[in-house]
Amino acid sequence: MRAALRGLDGRLAIGAAVLVVVVAAAFAVTLRSVDQLHDANRDLARSLGAIAAGNRVERLVVDSETAQRGYIITANQDFLEPYEDAKRELPGAADALLAAVPERGSNGRRRAAEEAVRQSEQYVGGYVPAQITRARTNPEQARRMVAGGTGKRQVDAIRAEFTAFERAERTYADMVRHESDSAATRALLFALLGLILCPVLVVIYGGYLSRLVVAPIKRVAAAATRRAQGDWDARAADGGIAEAHTLISSFNEMAEAAQHSRDELEHQNAELEAQQGELERTLEELAREKERGDAFHRVVARISAAADLDELAAVLLSEIGDALGADAGTLYALDVTDPDGPLLLSGVLGFEREQLPRRLRSGAGLAGRALAERRAIHAQHDEGGLTIPAFGGEAPIRQELHLPLPGRTRVAGVISFGRVGTAPFPAPAIDLAGRLAEPAAVGLVRALATQYAQHHAELNQAVLETAQDAYVASDQDGVVLEWSPQAQALFGYTAEQATGRPLTELIVPDAELRAFDDRYAQVLADAEYAGARTHRFEQPARRADGSELTVEISLAPLRIGTGWRANAFVRDVTGRRLREREREARGAVSRVLAEVEGRAELVEPTLAALGEAMEWPLVAFWLPEVDGRLACAGLWRCEPSQPAAERALAAVAEQVRAATHERGAGLAGRVFAGGEANWTSCTADDAAASAAGLRISAALPVGRGPHALGVLQFWQHEGAPPDAELLDTLDGIAGLVVQVAEKRAAEAEADRLKNEFFALVSHELRTPLTSIVGYVELVIEEEVGEINEQQRRFLEIVERNGRRLQRLVGDLLFVAQVEAGTLNLEHGRAQLERVVQDAVDAARPRAEQARVEVTARTEPVPEIRGDAERLGQLVDNLINNALKFTPAGGSVSVTLRDRGEEAELAVTDTGIGIPPDEQARLFDRFFRASTAVKEEIPGIGLGLSICQAIAEGHGGRITVESEVGRGTTFRVLLPLRAQTQTETETTDRQAVEAASGNGARQA
Repeated sequence: MRAALRGLDGRLAIGAAVLVVVVAAAFAVTLRSVDQLHDANRDLARSLGAIAAGNRVERLVVDSETAQRGYIITANQDFLEPYEDAKRELPGAADALLAAVPERGSNGRRRAAEEAVRQSEQYVGGYVPAQITRARTNPEQARRMVAGGTGKRQVDAIRAEFTAFERAERTYADMVRHESDSAATRALLFALLGLILCPVLVVIYGGYLSRLVVAPIKRVAAAATRRAQGDWDARAADGGIAEAHTLISSFNEMAEAAQHSRDELEHQNAELEAQQGELERTLEELAREKERGDAFHRVVARISAAADLDELAAVLLSEIGDALGADAGTLYALDVTDPDGPLLLSGVLGFEREQLPRRLRSGAGLAGRALAERRAIHAQHDEGGLTIPAFGGEAPIRQELHLPLPGRTRVAGVISFGRVGTAPFPAPAIDLAGRLAEPAAVGLVRALATQYAQHHAELNQAVLETAQDAYVASDQDGVVLEWSPQAQALFGYTAEQATGRPLTELIVPDAELRAFDDRYAQVLADAEYAGARTHRFEQPARRADGSELTVEISLAPLRIGTGWRANAFVRDVTGRRLREREREARGAVSRVLAEVEGRAELVEPTLAALGEAMEWPLVAFWLPEVDGRLACAGLWRCEPSQPAAERALAAVAEQVRAATHERGAGLAGRVFAGGEANWTSCTADDAAASAAGLRISAALPVGRGPHALGVLQFWQHEGAPPDAELLDTLDGIAGLVVQVAEKRAAEAEADRLKNEFFALVSHELRTPLTSIVGYVELVIEEEVGEINEQQRRFLEIVERNGRRLQRLVGDLLFVAQVEAGTLNLEHGRAQLERVVQDAVDAARPRAEQARVEVTARTEPVPEIRGDAERLGQLVDNLINNALKFTPAGGSVSVTLRDRGEEAELAVTDTGIGIPPDEQARLFDRFFRASTAVKEEIPGIGLGLSICQAIAEGHGGRITVESEVGRGTTFRVLLPLRAQTQTETETTDRQAVEAASGNGARQA
């Protein structure tokens, strides 16, 4: 066993085993990290599901609390519907929450979930039914309990439990996410470690084999070569292991035996040679001259026949070396990978490569001088430093000859020869070598060019074979010349099937043929006139099986002779484009939901946002009607550039708009009935869809169960059905739309009830307040008898507060009229200068009492068509707000300017100011800025909403500029041009839409 391991096979097996173990270990650790990453992602998804389930249970509790409060306050049975829904859904929601939190390893999250569920079930199943029963038997007691906040405190406690639970879940999710990141980092680290370690081990292993196996074999080969060249003293240096050592020993023994046989033969021939010597010397002298001529032609012929650089180097060194009588030689040639760098050792004669420098720099040594000076260098040494193997030891080189081999623009190489004797190179031989240098240089340049081409061809082939992108080459007519394996994998055609066929016939859909041909021709035309450059573009493509995809093409033209060749790298971006469109769709729909106010107005903008982002040609939304049939409630279609395509798509759109579906009939009906997404192919039976190029129609429900709104249906040109990720994205968008629609509906209903309540209360308060104020005036004026001063003071306080209540009731009625759309402005002739001056004069007493300076600056302004009383109310409100928020010692300035087509009214104070993040809500009803609340400034938040309604009712607008601690400026811009009757009606309608205000700056 040990002997086997000492052999080459055993050592190779051990090295391979070590490499396999290292690779396996790296893969094992990487796979383990990936498995941990998978577990972490699963735990994260479960935690997020638990949070969603907790939010659902919390929402059911809040719905129950809202329902019972509404029922107790209004005694309206309809308010109990959300409670009934909550009571019915709570068990399932609670089970879903508990199922999402594991009993083991939850670190208290399970107990928090169980406690939150327990309190929710007690509240919904115990407290709320008891309150409803109490409301039916003792309504007054129930209202007192509601007013006392008993139920609200329980709900707040429950919400606190859910908040704690959600915090724990999010903490756990963050921990899981951290573990996921650690696993991913660990997997990447070990993958990189394996990637780095494997090549290192391979290099070490290769070096080990080279030293112990390859080097000994090379020594045997070198010795055999020297023997073949006549060096009978050649021996292979001892070394190596196992079989390599045996090979060297056997070779040396064979060489010794051959040397012995040769010595005997030479001894027998010595006498005969001595007799022939004189004759041979004479013949040799005659033949030597002929050999020089033959040598030149022979060398030139062999140079021309040399196939590569190695063969050429051997020819040059052997032929020219023989002509010179050289004992050793070297050839340094240009490095094709670094033409401007040092020359590279390309051939040796009589030397071991290891004893020579691998590169030759210009000017370094005698050979470097020949390279730098571009001339032959001949030198003689008494004692040479460079040696070659010889009988009895190493023989020093004493004679050197270095010949540059010049190319067209630079020296292509340097060929050097050496002799061990003291006799110089013969002059005729040097002359012959000089003449041979010219054809040698030509052959060397040709060999280097061939090597350069081979190097780049191999490099390009390696790049193409390892690239992820498909590579396709075509001629100027678009006929395929090359087709990489990646192209076969991407499009389904083999290289044999694709080569020689037009590119458009293989991968371009019929609808894109003309556009692609035009683009291809334009790229070649641009290259012809502006130079070749890479063009990158996305292009619909088609596979061999007919399925379509989107690819990114990097097209680079290359001139070949008088024609052009187009090299294209093709990448499949279908998935990337789809995910990009999904993100764009989600963002576009979110913007629509944020910008569009009404519920009914959401349909068309939402469909347009989805269609444009997803590049669908047609999108429709189906709503159930009273009879249960689905009808098209909204439709969007793209506008193709081709008239024929436009007409075909318009025909499909009209067909969809006019259609209705029974529940369960048609794609939309089936989806609405089943509550699950579905799709179908647009077959040839549907002539309109086929003419429009539509291949797939898909639909999904918008909302489910009691929250179902309708069905979203879309059509696409691609033949592939929508994937699960797309449907999940659309389902999430649909859920968001449902939430916003339900929220808008609830807000609209709440506003309606609130407006009705305001109007009712205001009307009920107005009559008794009028009577109270009237009778107090009679008493103060002593119409019913004399009163003393104390009584008068008390009655004046009652009168002042009564009138304050009258103004408040008037404001409430004004807002109620705006909300109800019943506000009417008396459009007469209004002089803004008079309105402003009257308002300032009326405010002066209060300003003097508050020690605030009030000034007015007005320019002549033309009369406008408007309600002077309401305009006065607008100015009064703005001035009173400014006085209320300006401390003693401050100032309030009122300016009126003519701005051409508009009049600008500005009220500026030096008061406490308004935070920037609250300025957008200033005109919301009942909104009070934090500065007003902090300073305990009275007000309910209606004044600015009234100002906005009056300004917009006159076709104008109101803006605000404020800085905390510096003051505030309100600007009102009113049109000065004469208004027509239609414009007057329009401004009345605009007043109806102004329904927001700021309590922070109200009178």
